[in-house]
Formats: sequence, structure tokens, C-alpha cells
Amino acid sequence: MPAFRRGEIVLAEVTDPQGQNRKPRPLIILTPTEEIREGERFVGVAVSSTFPRLIPDDSVELPYHPAGQARTGLRKPSVAVCSWRVPLTHADVIRSIGWVPDKQMLVILEKVKRLTSPTPPATQRD
Repeated sequence: MPAFRRGEIVLAEVTDPQGQNRKPRPLIILTPTEEIREGERFVGVAVSSTFPRLIPDDSVELPYHPAGQARTGLRKPSVAVCSWRVPLTHADVIRSIGWVPDKQMLVILEKVKRLTSPTPPATQRD
């Protein structure tokens, strides 16, 4: 199996957020490269080409090119959906598609962190 790295976009056989409709979907690998091991789960976020004109706050617009010449390998307008985290293994991956540029990857990681961090308890005033 090939070694995968954080920021890599892969096509993987996974389900939708409701655990249904298993099919090939593009995912961006979030797990730090040094923590990805054969036979163990790692985490990605889904890439979607279906999104409203106004990009949702949980999403990051990704570079694309109709002929696939963008670094991402994406051929149509797409977003990383940072609230749609997907566990996967090497066996789920069909192939590598491309890479997320550093600028967008930093924004994705920050949004994922914000979306998964517990909300601090409200402070009580006496």
C-alpha cells in the first residue's frame, strides 16, 4: 500500500454523514503523516462539489481546473466540508487525486479544530 500524507486528496469508498450511500468520494487526509499506519484508521474531511453560492462557514473553497491541471486534481468547483469528518483505512482508498495547497490546508485544519473543540463552559457571575 502507498504511504499517505496529511493534505493529500484521495478518492475513497466511504458513506455519507448519515452512514448511508457508500460510494467513491474525494477526501482530504487530516491525520498527521507520521500517525498514518497500515491497518489503522485515519481521518479525512469530505470534498463536495455541491454547495451554495455563498460558501458555508464550515467549508473551504479549493482550487480546481476543468482539465485537472490544479494541484488538487479537482476538475470542478469544490469545497472541503470541515464538519464532515470521515474515518478511513488504506483499504478504503481507491487512488490519490492530488494535494491541498498549504494556504487552504491551514484554514481547513483551523476550521476542523474549531468545529471539534468542546465549547468552554459559560462563566458564572456572582
